[in-house]
Amino acid sequence: MSIATNEALERHGLHSDEIGDEGSWYSAAELDDAYVAGRTADPTEAEIEAVARVFFGNLHYPSASLDWDKASDYVKDNWRLRARIALNAARKAVME
Repeated sequence: MSIATNEALERHGLHSDEIGDEGSWYSAAELDDAYVAGRTADPTEAEIEAVARVFFGNLHYPSASLDWDKASDYVKDNWRLRARIALNAARKAVME
């Protein structure tokens, strides 16, 4: 299953083993609508945190090997803001 299909199924509270039969209750249009809703939804706090950590680790003086958990709240909030902006930009691009 692709990420797209899994996202669409999750919107319906389903798993990949519940589709594909002739008895499936969900049409392709319903799954497409669910996928679009998922791809254009606001980023979750977990996504923002994950991206902020990657940005911090790769862009914030990567040679200094700084530890996210030891960074100040100000530094973390700055990277979370950048992550939120990046994720929102990516989601908006999906609809162009």
